[in-house]
Amino acid sequence: MGRTSDKLRTREQMEKTKQTCEELNLSGLVLIGSHLTLSDSLDLNEYFLQEGVTTKVCAVPTVVDGNITHPLLEANLGFDTASKVYSQLIGNIMTDAASCKKYWYFMRLMGRETSHLVLECALQTKPNCTIISEDFESRDNTLNDVVDYICDIVCARAEKKKNFGTVLIPEGLLTHLPYLKRLIGEIDQVFKGKTAEEQHRLSIELFNDQAKVKEVLTPWSAAILESLPDFTRRQLLLERETGGGVQLSQIETEKLLASLVGKELKKRKAEGRYKGSFSPVTHFFGYQGRCSLPSQFDCQLGSTYGYTAGVLITAGYTGYCVSARNLVAPAKDWVPAAIPLISMIGKSTESSKLHIPSSQVDLKSKAFKEFSKLYKQWIHADTYANPGPIQFEGEPVVNITTKLKQREYVSLLDDVTHLCNDIGKMCQFGVQDEVLRIAISNLAALRDTIALVKDKLEEN
Repeated sequence: MGRTSDKLRTREQMEKTKQTCEELNLSGLVLIGSHLTLSDSLDLNEYFLQEGVTTKVCAVPTVVDGNITHPLLEANLGFDTASKVYSQLIGNIMTDAASCKKYWYFMRLMGRETSHLVLECALQTKPNCTIISEDFESRDNTLNDVVDYICDIVCARAEKKKNFGTVLIPEGLLTHLPYLKRLIGEIDQVFKGKTAEEQHRLSIELFNDQAKVKEVLTPWSAAILESLPDFTRRQLLLERETGGGVQLSQIETEKLLASLVGKELKKRKAEGRYKGSFSPVTHFFGYQGRCSLPSQFDCQLGSTYGYTAGVLITAGYTGYCVSARNLVAPAKDWVPAAIPLISMIGKSTESSKLHIPSSQVDLKSKAFKEFSKLYKQWIHADTYANPGPIQFEGEPVVNITTKLKQREYVSLLDDVTHLCNDIGKMCQFGVQDEVLRIAISNLAALRDTIALVKDKLEEN
């Protein structure tokens, strides 16, 4: 399908969209993409309603990062495919690590500012060290804390004569660490609103002139920038997105961490706290997953989401995000659903504008709790798992994150159905009146209790 940087946010863009839809007499417009696309869908739908445009608006949550969440949304289209491709690549590297036993592999995964892909791939492959940005941010950890964490694992394995290992790193790690987060925010403000030519000229000036850096940044941020290796400073200043923001995919965090870990280990060796050897090898896995042939699960999910969008538009509904429930079951048992876009909104931290936010890894989620139970075992034991390539035959296997998230829910639904069936069998014709009265009394009380709990949950 290709991808685009086009947006539907300004009044002019909205008016052009309206004109196109009316000229083509479109009954519906389906927008496919990330939380930004869903936010555009929300705004466009409101504009169409105000302008009396009859074209219905529907959105399909499609993003490999897996960062669109809602209680009624079980999966983002694309996440399953990307996580399986990355897990295969990581598994291949782990096979080599366990074979040659002399390298530390630092692997950075795409995912922008969230760590959903790293979490899923860690559960699939069991690396020695996994960095979950949201976890480190929750403890206000700095870059030095991350380096110390990795070094502690390297030293612990060295004591067991294991001078090799694997580290998974999320793309957006630096945006979660206190001082670097502030530094990136200040740099973004410096470039904001400037043309591409102005950005290029300014970035070169800042990279070569420390006095200019001190002029536009706060003293603390200027000092942090100066302390970073040249290649990281270059990537922070010279690699810009069209809007002026830092281009996260171009910041080689894996090389930065490998470099800093190497320096810290030399220091520890001089102090007698480390006796091993350290040979780092770095990798970035990004575009391989985003451009892969889709997994069977995503093929079925794409068909379901597309069909659901068509049904919504045909029925005259507008302003909805498609969904499907019971995704851990075979596709024939899936339940198509729709979520009002307005129920997915959150408030932007940068303005009063309402939008559909990018969701961080929930540290109370079942996936993160499962990771928290297991990751310490992976530090010392080489329990690497190589899931192999995506399979296009046989029954689709859903990713671990979705499975953990929904497995209990489906089980609970089954339990309720079975209990209701058991009560129905016990209360068939011929049973004593007293049994029926007890059943009616208790079922009525249970119904009223459930209705009350549902109302309170919906209010919250």
